[in-house]
Amino acid sequence: MKRKMKILIDIVMYFIFIYLMSYRAGRGLLLHGVLGCILFGLFLLHHILNLTWYRGILKGGYSFTRAALFFTDFLLLADMAVMMISSVQMSGDVFAFSPFVATQSARNLHVCGTAWGFVWMAFHLGFHTHGFFRRLYRKTKDTFFGYTYVFLFLLVWAAGIRCFMVSEI
Repeated sequence: MKRKMKILIDIVMYFIFIYLMSYRAGRGLLLHGVLGCILFGLFLLHHILNLTWYRGILKGGYSFTRAALFFTDFLLLADMAVMMISSVQMSGDVFAFSPFVATQSARNLHVCGTAWGFVWMAFHLGFHTHGFFRRLYRKTKDTFFGYTYVFLFLLVWAAGIRCFMVSEI
């Protein structure tokens, strides 16, 4: 049950993050701020449910994969902190009580942090879903579904690189 709850929280976090990245002024800053707060709460819950990961940091040896996962998770954690702090610094709707004055540098930091957060999140998801997709590919590799899977993977990969380059972040 705990595993299913963790997966559900991860999926909800992913879709909220994608929606927040597609922010346009016409949708309203209040909704953006509220969803950002929900994402922050789910992020905290994600870490609470994964406390065993923190307990195991100093245990055992570090293979390249484990070190890369730790490095990615650390950068994602730091980046999420940057996004949260910069959002409080520039928010006037959700954090009206904040003593910070909204500045362009806080917005730039927030946008840049979001873009890099997406990159680190993609690595994080890739590390955690690699086994599942490898098993799926092995079962379907010489079928129509297998070829479609590889084509869609390459299409999404190319689109992601193009979007990252077009955004000039």
